[in-house]
Amino acid sequence: MLLYLAVAIWPLIIQRLYAHGRLVIGNRRVEFETHLIIAMTPIFVLLAFRSGKMGNDTATYVRQFGEMIDIPLEYAFATSRMEQGYLVFVKALTFITHNGLVYQVICVTIMMMGMYFFLIEHEKDAFLFLYFYCTLGLFFFMFTGTRQCLAMTICLFSYRFAQRKQYIRFLLCVVLAYYFHKSAVLFVIVPLVMLIKVNLITTIIYIIVPFILGRYLQAIQTWFNDTLDYSYGIESTGSGMIFLMVIIVFTVFSMIQLFNSGYIGKNNTVMSGLGKETQDFTQEVYNLLNINFITLAFWAMRLQTRVAERPSYYFLFFSCLLFAKAFNRITENQNRQLYWFLMIGFTLALYVYRLSTNFASFVPYQFYS
Repeated sequence: MLLYLAVAIWPLIIQRLYAHGRLVIGNRRVEFETHLIIAMTPIFVLLAFRSGKMGNDTATYVRQFGEMIDIPLEYAFATSRMEQGYLVFVKALTFITHNGLVYQVICVTIMMMGMYFFLIEHEKDAFLFLYFYCTLGLFFFMFTGTRQCLAMTICLFSYRFAQRKQYIRFLLCVVLAYYFHKSAVLFVIVPLVMLIKVNLITTIIYIIVPFILGRYLQAIQTWFNDTLDYSYGIESTGSGMIFLMVIIVFTVFSMIQLFNSGYIGKNNTVMSGLGKETQDFTQEVYNLLNINFITLAFWAMRLQTRVAERPSYYFLFFSCLLFAKAFNRITENQNRQLYWFLMIGFTLALYVYRLSTNFASFVPYQFYS
């Protein structure tokens, strides 16, 4: 378990070194990107070189890769339940290597590249994002959900097109992601919620929406299955409340902190008088808040069905970035130390709890063999 704790804390150590004692010499951009790679390396190693026993579906994906070496693509299309884009991807890899470990390393490299290109635009918040990425569950999910994680990576890359209002490019990325995992279709909602201004009324609406979704969950599930040709049922669950409360508390804290810092709550007149950099940052905060509410909605539904958990991971990336921005903008030194102590203590406790329960099979870590 100490290995997993070290991987989670490592980005915070690199953040401190980057701020106070650089590990490399060069211009600021090169320094940041190098430190970011160093911070991500332990995450990459644990995911890329994991045993087939690390994650429910890991061995299945590696075995299916081996089978694709001798299976014609047309036959795979006709017999496999997996999406055609993923099957084409796997078949292409069989022309490069027949080694299951190399296949796994390539998949994880693509996932890490998606995160890397997402984070290079967030110098101040990248390292704390990686800490939340580990402790809030995305790290654990990437041990098992290869297909969906590749789709999530493509969607993460598409976010920049949504920001720039390049909607055709955004949709092309989502379509590509859809052919890796059909659940990626849910990501089309992102440009729509990014147009919403966060205020008291929209916040109230966001609070009400999960109750409405919960009321019609069975109908939503049926539509989802019929549309995407899935066969998921309502999986009752007695868990999820702790994590939902964490997201709610962190969301409320982020809204209060960013409001007090002057980044949300401005009217259009005030916004027009701000510098471009501040305007861009403020708009991104609104984007992240809106996307974070999608995460909250899915985890509210998660209380009723475990099926809602997996779609939430498309949006949890943005929740992690929102929380990083909020905590990194605590200005008063005494409050900063107190809030950071509480945040790190609480999230590490959640991390250890999950390793002791849901992910107990991950301990001890096992390398590919």
